[in-house]
Amino acid sequence: MAPPRSSRHDWWRFLDADPAAPATGTFRAEAPESVGRLYLPLVNEAGALSWTSPALHGGLAAGHHAYLTLPLTAEDLPHTLAHRGFWVLDPRGRPIALSPLAPDGLAGLGRPGTRAASTLDAGLGWCTITRRSPDGRFSLCATLWCPTDVPAAVEVMQVDAVNHSKHPLRLTPYAAIPVFGRSADNVRDHRHVTALLHRLERTPHGLTVCPTMSFDERGHRPNRTRYSVLAFGPRGSRPAALWTTEQDFLGDGGTFAAPAAVWQARRKAPPFRSDPGREVLAGFRFAPVTIPAGGRARWWLLSGISTDPEAMSRWRRWGRSEATLTRSLEQTKRFWLAKTQRVSFFTAERRLDQWLAWVGFQPMLRRLYGNSYLPQFDYGRGGRGWRDLWQDCLALLLSDPASVRPTLLHNLGGIRIDGSNATIIGTDGAFIADRNNIPRTWMDHGAWPLYTTLFYLDQTGDTDFLLEQCEYFRDPQRFRCRQRDPGWTSRDGLQLRTRAGRLWRGSVLEHLLVQTVTAFFNVGEHNVCRLEGADWNDGLDMAAERGESVAFSAFYAWNLQRLADACRRLAARGRDAVDLPKELLLLLDRLPRCRPVRYASPAAKQARMERYLEAVSGDLSGTTVRVRLTDLAEDLLAKHADLAGRIRRQEWVRAGRYGFFNGYYDNRGRRVEGPHPRGVRMTLPGQVFALMSGIATEQQVDRTADAVERLLRDPRHGGIRLNTNFREPQPSLGRGFSFAYGEKENGAVFSHMAVMYAYALYARRRPTAGRQAWMALYRMAVHQPVAKIFPCLPEYFNADGRGLYAYLTGSASWFVYLLLTRVYGVRGSQGDLVLDPQLTREDFGARSNVSVRVRFAGRSLRVCFRNPTRLPEGRYRVAAVTVAGRPLPFVLHPDGGVRIARREIARLRSRGEHAVDVTLGRAR
Repeated sequence: MAPPRSSRHDWWRFLDADPAAPATGTFRAEAPESVGRLYLPLVNEAGALSWTSPALHGGLAAGHHAYLTLPLTAEDLPHTLAHRGFWVLDPRGRPIALSPLAPDGLAGLGRPGTRAASTLDAGLGWCTITRRSPDGRFSLCATLWCPTDVPAAVEVMQVDAVNHSKHPLRLTPYAAIPVFGRSADNVRDHRHVTALLHRLERTPHGLTVCPTMSFDERGHRPNRTRYSVLAFGPRGSRPAALWTTEQDFLGDGGTFAAPAAVWQARRKAPPFRSDPGREVLAGFRFAPVTIPAGGRARWWLLSGISTDPEAMSRWRRWGRSEATLTRSLEQTKRFWLAKTQRVSFFTAERRLDQWLAWVGFQPMLRRLYGNSYLPQFDYGRGGRGWRDLWQDCLALLLSDPASVRPTLLHNLGGIRIDGSNATIIGTDGAFIADRNNIPRTWMDHGAWPLYTTLFYLDQTGDTDFLLEQCEYFRDPQRFRCRQRDPGWTSRDGLQLRTRAGRLWRGSVLEHLLVQTVTAFFNVGEHNVCRLEGADWNDGLDMAAERGESVAFSAFYAWNLQRLADACRRLAARGRDAVDLPKELLLLLDRLPRCRPVRYASPAAKQARMERYLEAVSGDLSGTTVRVRLTDLAEDLLAKHADLAGRIRRQEWVRAGRYGFFNGYYDNRGRRVEGPHPRGVRMTLPGQVFALMSGIATEQQVDRTADAVERLLRDPRHGGIRLNTNFREPQPSLGRGFSFAYGEKENGAVFSHMAVMYAYALYARRRPTAGRQAWMALYRMAVHQPVAKIFPCLPEYFNADGRGLYAYLTGSASWFVYLLLTRVYGVRGSQGDLVLDPQLTREDFGARSNVSVRVRFAGRSLRVCFRNPTRLPEGRYRVAAVTVAGRPLPFVLHPDGGVRIARREIARLRSRGEHAVDVTLGRAR
């Protein structure tokens, strides 16, 4: 499959092309306003959550209840005129707008592929929007960023007016930012009434809005959040006039696109009122400026949110200095590049390297935004989902595993003793039972903590982490959210205690055991794990009684095996036994002196599970039992053999010429996948985990891959769909099948599962098919006339091939994880470095080497794979590994490739980057 090429229909292109330097991802888009619903994230680690569209829609938030500007969704963008406004009156008094929303704006609507009247330049954490005047005499240019050098929720918009003519140019500038100043709930809940709460403070450079209270009929609260907008002219000068309400600035019949204050060239604003009782707008007129030929003038708008009354004074002092703001922009650019370039790819295609810079940025964005605040993420109220936490850590573990350790330990404290967990972690780290106060359990949630923790152990060799102690989450939900504890009160706290009132802390190993073995016993009538509220596919949410997820049963089976291996490694390090709560022995039934359960009987498993849930439905007894690690490993392996064998035999289905795995049972106990009168039914998750876990035999792998190719490959766009067309709603399975086919969870090319499918193929040593799977996503993402997105990996591609839900998707973590650990094969194994490349001839292109930058064992490495005779995949092996000409000793790794002892890497100097040359020779 040939890589995508630029065409005359492309409307953005990457700017830096030096193949020797790490990619920055900087790109330029022409006439970006001609593509609807586009946006770019702007963020810092101090709480600034912002974004902008090419028309300057968007603005700053610090949380669901703290929006400085009006919350907007993607569907609002074609309709709303509210934006960060900047206008100038030209020498003839005509208003010229920076945004194309104005009736006499600079650009109007251009067409991709034509000479653009506007451009957008962007990189990680910043963007610049430029528009030229109709007569070409001057241009206006807005640069936006959230400063990383300011420990606050602040956004800066810098505006330049550049004189392209040979004569001096006199302009009178105006600017405005609408100030919503309250909770997103108030967009529809008492919008007018909450405006009556606004109180204003005026300063020489702007204003602060501090509503008197947070309006909530369940209980009003005094408000302390302050929303500030400041404006600075050339050399830090003050604005000449300040408007404070929309009504005064827009005028009767005026709009944000054509405000009366500008269109009527008003010089004076109405008298200031501290209690306007109206929608607030920070509107400014600056003093007229004369720009010499070839010169420029500059203005700044600073937006900030804080609970500190002194914050605006500090921002005012900071923003008055042009040098400070210039340094801030450059520091912000360097900050995000330093973060993302810890893992950088140098492939045979520079465009892919640049695109991957944005994909590597995405896990950092999701850590800060969660799944909220950007226009297409019009659900949720902030915080991060449980599944997201663990998968995002995969990418973070590749760049800085030591910093992730405390995060893992904290997050494990969200597990309940019944094997379920809190579903949201707030920005303050607090565990929340559910986003919408709907108690339910996603059955896949217990699979991710173990997977990520074991990856941490492989990357670091920190096996003792399994013995660290942490709390359990405790709330009124019990029996995996099927019941509510009538005796629980909030005074009991959100942590598990013993009957004596003592806080219960268990080891990391204990927490992972709880989630894994409860899944094994929590089965339906077909003896695989119950679906409960849903699994990874949130659209499968209507089969809580009899539904079962074979897909994630395979994942849990794999986890049982890998957890057994971890227990054996602990034992090999001299740890003989661990203490576990007495109640947990009900589920460790293959230990000596325990009463075994007949695994072939679903009823027997269900009965034992109910006994356990009853035993842990309140506080724990506090009694512990000493368990030998070797005995524990044997128990887990017995469970793995039972579940894996059942899936391999029972869930393999044949549909004419096709063979593949069934992934689900619905709420009527019916097998979902296989032959059907309305066509063969198949889902991608049902195949991914059977392959990835090693459950599928080699023959089953090949037959499954053939079925995926023939049944799920999108013939128009090339990606792999999430499922075949079931052609009717599935009220006994989930809401997803009521969506239009090809959209969201019903048959879209869903990036996350498509990447995991590619990973599964590499895990089973099928690199050619694996490359085709991930390359299809890349090709779709950069096929600009169809995808209609800026550079990123979106959550999914719809039936038209358009990318939707940009930036905040777990697929980005998996994409980086896939390329580094499987395609390039650079990964850890019990703390040692493994080099196990599965690079194909296509990966090398016309070159004989490709490389990747990564950190391992505290050292920065540039690992270069050299294939001088251009051997194809499967025909080469690692023949030599050197650093600065010195051979690094290695041994063969049982899973493939070679293994280099961690101490060999740790001996390298701690500063600078080390060139690791890996020579590929003919396999024996």
